[in-house]
Amino acid sequence: MADGVTVVELGGGVASAYCGRLLAGAGADVVICEPKTGSPLRSAHPLLPDGRSALFEYLGMYKHSAVLADDDLDRLVATADIVVDEVDVEAGKTPAVVEARIQRFRSRNPRLVAVVCSPFGLTGPYSDRRSSDLVDWAMSGYAAITGDPDREPLQAGGPWCAYVNGLTASVGAMAALRTAEQTGRGQLVDVAAMDAMTALHQWSIVLATHQGVRKRRSGNRHAESFHPLGILPCQDGAVCIAVSSPAQWEGFCLALEMPELLDDERFATGGDRFDNASELDAIILPWLLERPRREIVERLQECNVPTSPVLDVLSVQDDEQLADRGFWQPLPHLGEDVVAPSLA
Repeated sequence: MADGVTVVELGGGVASAYCGRLLAGAGADVVICEPKTGSPLRSAHPLLPDGRSALFEYLGMYKHSAVLADDDLDRLVATADIVVDEVDVEAGKTPAVVEARIQRFRSRNPRLVAVVCSPFGLTGPYSDRRSSDLVDWAMSGYAAITGDPDREPLQAGGPWCAYVNGLTASVGAMAALRTAEQTGRGQLVDVAAMDAMTALHQWSIVLATHQGVRKRRSGNRHAESFHPLGILPCQDGAVCIAVSSPAQWEGFCLALEMPELLDDERFATGGDRFDNASELDAIILPWLLERPRREIVERLQECNVPTSPVLDVLSVQDDEQLADRGFWQPLPHLGEDVVAPSLA
C-alpha cells in the first residue's frame, strides 16, 4: 500500500514513532533521524536484559536510522514523500518551532506531506501546554468515566492516547499522500491526541448532547443500560460476557440453566438488569465461580452469547487463534521467545 514511499521520522515521541511504524508496516521506507545522543525512546523503559529499550525496538521495527547534519537532512526531506514530527514543549519543540521547520521543508518540497503529532494541536489556547499520558487521558474525557463510582477517576494502563494519536496520523498521512499524488501539492496534517481521543468516544458525547445524560464511572460494569456486560470472575480467572440484546439475554439464561430469570420482572429489560445488577450478580456468580473459563465460554457461545476468557499477555502470545493466523513474528536478535506482530 505504501511501497515506494519515503518517510522521514523526526518526532522522538511515541505518537510519531507509532505513526512511522504503521507506515513502515505498510511498505514505506522509513528513516528515523536521531540526534547524536540517540532518540529519547532508546532509553525508555522497560529495558531488555542487554539494556536496549523494548519500546524503541517495537516502535523502530522495519525502519532505518540515521544521524544527519542539517544539510543532509534538508536533502533527504527534499526527496521524501512524508515527514513526521512531534511537538514536545518540555524539550523545546514548541508548536511554533515545529511548524517553522515544517514550513521550511514544504517550501523546498511542495509535494511533501507534513504530519505533526502533539497533545493539543498546533493551534488553540492549549497548544503550548505540557502534557503526559495521564493528562491526555484526562483531557479527552476518559478519566472521568474510568474507575469505580465512589472512587477517584483513573487512568487506563498504557500510553493509549499516544498510540491513537499515531494511528490517526498514519491515516491522515496516507490520505494526504493520495491527494498529493493527484494534485502535486502536499498538506500539513495536524493531529492532536485530545482531538483523536475525543473523536473515539462511542456514544458518551451523544448521550450528553441529545439526552442530557453524563456517562458515569461504573467499575467493570457497562455504565448505560446493560448487564451482564463486562468482566466477571470465574473458577480460574475471569471472563468477559456481553449481553446487550433480548436474544442474548435469553441465550444467557438458557446456558446457565436458569430460565426462570426470563420471567423475573427485576431483569426484564437491559435497563432493569443494570439497575438491579447486584441482585443479578448474587444469582449468577455462584454458577460462574464453580466453572473454568473454557467451559463458560463454550456454553455461552453455543447459546449465541458473546463471551471470551480474559487473557493475560502470555496467554495472548500462546493463543491458538493468533497462531493459526500466523500473527506473531519471532525476533531472535532480541532474545529467545521474543515476538512481535508480523506483516503477513
